[in-house]
Amino acid sequence: MTVTLLSMSVGTYEVTTTRDVSPHGACILTKQQWEPNQRIDVRSLQGSFSGFARVVHCRQKGPAFITGMEFFFTNGQWMEGQRHSSGAATG
Repeated sequence: MTVTLLSMSVGTYEVTTTRDVSPHGACILTKQQWEPNQRIDVRSLQGSFSGFARVVHCRQKGPAFITGMEFFFTNGQWMEGQRHSSGAATG
């Protein structure tokens, strides 16, 4: 699934894809390295999903990075039929 990532602190922007998504977080394939605890605005291009997350880890894999993010607020749908409720993510 295609998403946009926007750093809330340094203004870094990237359009990329997810590898795995859950109600509490996502594993995202990125072109650049993101710093642990960096705050990120995440938005789905195919649905109405938007959320705020923090970077949990970022590991290089070849020319790309596998970036794990934990959501602390989500709203909307990734795609039709996949609804996430508003509010803080727990767990």
